[in-house]
Order: sequence, then C-alpha cells, then structure tokens
Amino acid sequence: MPRHPIIKVVNKLRDKFPPAYPVKIVFNKNINSSCLGLCTLVKQGRKSIFRISLTDYLNNYPDEYQDLASSVMLESLIHEWAHALNWSHLHDNNEEHPIHDETWGVWYAKLYNYIFYEIKDPWI
Repeated sequence: MPRHPIIKVVNKLRDKFPPAYPVKIVFNKNINSSCLGLCTLVKQGRKSIFRISLTDYLNNYPDEYQDLASSVMLESLIHEWAHALNWSHLHDNNEEHPIHDETWGVWYAKLYNYIFYEIKDPWI
C-alpha cells in the first residue's frame, strides 16, 4: 500500500515545527466519526510519542470531493499538531494539557500560515 499523501506534509511539519516527542500518524477509516482528529501523548516505557489520529477522508470520498477532503485533513493535521507543540511547551512546566488556550492558538496560527501561505502547495 502506498504512503498516504499527507505524510509529505507531516514531514515538512516535523522539519520546521518539531514537538518534544516523535509524532506517529495513524488513520481512522471510520468517516462517520464526529472526531476529525485526536492528539494523545503515549508513554512507552521510558519513551513517549505523540500519536495523531486523523480521519482518512482522502481515501474514502469520490474524486469530486477530493479538494474538500484534502482541505479537511490538512486543517485537522494543523489542529492536532498545534496540540502536540502546545503539550511540549507545557511539559517543561509539568502542567496539565489544556484543550485550546492562547498558546495553542498561536501555534495553530503559525502552522496554518506555514502550510497555506509559506509553502503554498503542501502536497509536493
């Protein structure tokens, strides 16, 4: 099975905005789920990783909806990556992970700007 196209975007985010822990991307095939994405910190012994689960719209919608599907997946990835970056920032202070605070919003804005305005075509 070929790699998912969004992995190119993930690699760009890893290079430019690396969180404190490695990120693993998993795809949810249940497009009926109301959850577009989820970021969790997973502890594996002495190591930790961020697991970002994304609903896989690209491989589950007809061709005429691919622009919308790719847009939804990109925005979901940005949203969840901002959680990983915000969590990383809070980790240094041993604080609990809030859902959407001001720091999360700043990360989201930086990621959004990078994906949609700096690199313009994240799929290549």
